[in-house]
Amino acid sequence: MAITVNRFTVGTPTLNAITLGAGGSLTVGTTYYYRLIALRNVSGIGRYCLSAASAEQSVTPTSGNQTAQLSWAAVPDANAYIIQRTTTSGSYPVEGANTFNLAGQGFTGFPYSTSLTSLNDDGGAATNVRFNSPNLDFDTEHALIEAYSDANDRITFWDIANALAGGGFSDLQLLGTSQLRAGTNWRAEGVYTLRGILFIRDCIFRWYGPLIAMPGTIATGNNVTLEIGHSTSKFSPIFSHLLLPLIPRTDDNNTYAGNFYSNWWQLAGRSGVTNIIRMFNERAITSSAVGWYGTTNADRYGAGGDFQNTDVIDSLFGLGPQNRIISFLGGQRGRLCECSE
Repeated sequence: MAITVNRFTVGTPTLNAITLGAGGSLTVGTTYYYRLIALRNVSGIGRYCLSAASAEQSVTPTSGNQTAQLSWAAVPDANAYIIQRTTTSGSYPVEGANTFNLAGQGFTGFPYSTSLTSLNDDGGAATNVRFNSPNLDFDTEHALIEAYSDANDRITFWDIANALAGGGFSDLQLLGTSQLRAGTNWRAEGVYTLRGILFIRDCIFRWYGPLIAMPGTIATGNNVTLEIGHSTSKFSPIFSHLLLPLIPRTDDNNTYAGNFYSNWWQLAGRSGVTNIIRMFNERAITSSAVGWYGTTNADRYGAGGDFQNTDVIDSLFGLGPQNRIISFLGGQRGRLCECSE
């Protein structure tokens, strides 16, 4: 068995020294601090990774010069940039609302990105640029992990986590003491934490135990057979996730471009093959913490996800439209699907 694990990242941007421009309504004498995050939408996967935040730059408006003029060099592989602002150096709290958005545009309340390499913040005097969107742990890098093998190879979270650890990365980690982590059973059934996106394709993927994504998600691509649970005991995998946000994109300082970068969890199986999700006498529980998914008000307790193109054996809820079982719907706190072999 040969497992390939790819780790997609994007370089940390550098925000240039900020200059002042005429006009605007930023408060005279108040120092404004800004930082920048690069976003890369990985081709062929359709989900993004985020850089670590840049070093801050600051500016203090003077009378009649109350517009902050931001600029930065393009980052290789970056598709867009997220900008944050604060009046307290180094303070971008997760519960804060300090991320750039376009007021009055679609997806109100979501953190916006721009494909430009400059942006003017006039304090909202003349443009739609605002800094009142939610923040979500944009301090650290969030990679996109792709794992695949031969379509008939069986791989697990441990296989992926072990490969990442060998490269010095901790995006997917097995919790527990060193004695627990050395045990075969704990490696199969223990609790894993994920930061970023895990995308799995072309394999048999065995999901024994709990996964906590904080923040992040899991998705599967083509030719995946999912084996969820334990074949000989009543074991319940749990997926608890704090989603990374849906991020709209603008191509100027004023108008929503009609595109966005998505990060919702999705378990899509082999199309046209029966029994591609084997639930093994178990229940699969999905739960969402704070996240954003496709609502005007940035629905903080809803998240999207589904089992697609699958036949689930003896599903309690049966299959819905388009031959799929929806295991978590936006606006609900959770749904239990219990299946038996």
